[in-house]
Amino acid sequence: MLEYVYRFSVKPGRMGDFLGWLDENEAGFNEHAAPGWEYLDSWFAVRGFGRYDCEFRYRLDGYGSLGAGFGDDENVARLNDFFSEFLDYSHRPEAVLLKTRDTLQVVEGF
Repeated sequence: MLEYVYRFSVKPGRMGDFLGWLDENEAGFNEHAAPGWEYLDSWFAVRGFGRYDCEFRYRLDGYGSLGAGFGDDENVARLNDFFSEFLDYSHRPEAVLLKTRDTLQVVEGF
């Protein structure tokens, strides 16, 4: 199992709009997810801690799920188009792929 984390900031003055959009559209993240992807939840920074305002978390069945992307139907494209309107690109978003310690294989020498 893998966890994909997408961290981002929201444009100044748009957090209220973003939260309203998220309330209306969050269920669609799972309804239209690519095979092997499960939307877990959104997390928000508290009291200015951290570099980013928010992160979305997904559970992936394995590395093969990465090839499926986020889904390719028109509903996913619509969600991504509207979502991108809220992103503050002055703080470049980042994606992190995580594994649990018990499934990690360490290769040294790089």
